Amino acid sequence: PDKDKISLLGCVSKTHITQTYLKSEVPETERRIRKRGSDINGYSYYYTEKTELSEGVRKEVERLIDAREYATYLEYEADPDMHTIEKDRYCFMFDGRYFEMDLYPFDDDYAILEIELNDINEQIALPDLGIVEELTNDYRYRNHSLAMNPVIRPDDVLPKVYLSETEEEYDF
Repeated sequence: PDKDKISLLGCVSKTHITQTYLKSEVPETERRIRKRGSDINGYSYYYTEKTELSEGVRKEVERLIDAREYATYLEYEADPDMHTIEKDRYCFMFDGRYFEMDLYPFDDDYAILEIELNDINEQIALPDLGIVEELTNDYRYRNHSLAMNPVIRPDDVLPKVYLSETEEEYDF
């Protein structure tokens, strides 16, 4: 994706995210920690659990943690079978909606565009960013799958920008 095109959309923010998956005793629940920010502006740390409720609908429970708790999770609960994900997130408004686009350092053409919806059937307008495929129900493109296999190239064809939708988010 063209970063200048993203900027022209009125980029609200850009931040770096380091995401590590944790071991889970409940197979249906993904557990992860995130470090979000920069050396200049500082970091925020998060603990998240995600559970699939139905096709295209996931429950997300997230809480802010401190650097010490983040380091403890990283040292004692990181899943050794999963790769840590590094990405840059661009957040912007388009057509009155909040979008997040993740760009990954392993491939300049790979990106995930996400919008959270109140109803999975809502009609939305998409920005002109070369979006080629809707991926809400394609598990291969979820961050959890990416952490299992950091180089995704189905059929050796990698579209430029993907769209992912989620419906519900919960905080605790």
